[in-house]
Amino acid sequence: MNHLKKSLVVIAMSGFVMNANAHDAHDSDTMSMGENQSPNHQTFMMFDTNNDGVLSATELSKDPSFTKERIAKADHDNDGTLDESEYTEEKVKSGEADVKRVASDSWITAQAKTKLLTEESLKSLKISIETFKGEVLLSGFVANEALKVKAEDIVSKVEGVKSVNNGIVVKK
Repeated sequence: MNHLKKSLVVIAMSGFVMNANAHDAHDSDTMSMGENQSPNHQTFMMFDTNNDGVLSATELSKDPSFTKERIAKADHDNDGTLDESEYTEEKVKSGEADVKRVASDSWITAQAKTKLLTEESLKSLKISIETFKGEVLLSGFVANEALKVKAEDIVSKVEGVKSVNNGIVVKK
């Protein structure tokens, strides 16, 4: 009986090893077929409609974020087209810029809320703050015009604020 259990374990283990080896072989096959390519690679291939390995201005016109100026900036070899590395580098830079902008906007919003909460006359009021590209939108309700102006003045002094659109309504 004990000998039978050992035999079953050996058979089960050998099946496991064979299955694992087959799985590893499958993984290496799929990698060579390109299933694990980056989204930028997949987008590049989608835009490269004539399959010549570069993107022309016509092909890039399908991506509205690529203006003539942006294409010229990304075209390091000045051949009028973007190869995959030029395209990917530009897309990565663009993504990094978006992340920085969002982080900056979040920081501005947090600072503005903190400053309003530390102001005794405004801290109990419900003033909403939204920020996009350094432009701040204030909304909510206050008791008088002086509080509305005060809120805008406080927020406009926060570092990074480019402008304040004061949509606060004075309750009457």
